Amino acid sequence: MHITLRWTVCALAAAGLLTLAACGDSDDDVTTQPAAPSVADVSGSDQHLTNMAEQANPGYVYSGGEADSLGQQAADDSALAVRAGNAAAERANAERYVDQLEARAAEAAELTAEQAQADAEREAWARLDDVTEAQNAEEIERQAHLDGQARTYGG
Repeated sequence: MHITLRWTVCALAAAGLLTLAACGDSDDDVTTQPAAPSVADVSGSDQHLTNMAEQANPGYVYSGGEADSLGQQAADDSALAVRAGNAAAERANAERYVDQLEARAAEAAELTAEQAQADAEREAWARLDDVTEAQNAEEIERQAHLDGQARTYGG
């Protein structure tokens, strides 16, 4: 169980590190004046990529190709984190399945042991019944012998 927890924590830590690496660690003490946004910068998600690039290297103006490259790298890192999370989930499911199989095997072994014990007890009772029958037969035979002697010798 603690292995599953370890993999879950690793996956969450990896996702957190990738998020921190993608967005950076902003320092509120440093104030920078971003350049006025161009029409290309305002067009959707490219603005976010440009903002991330400016936070990483203040004062450096990224070209559209560099921002796209950084965006692709962030997307690749995100996809890698998703694959790592999926792999961790699959491992956790596999470990859970193995734990279930082990529990079933232990339960079956316990039932087999209980069945063997019950069989041994039945055999012991059967042997006891056989001994009791033999003793009863001997007693009947002895009693018949005594009755025969009593008739023979006058009684």
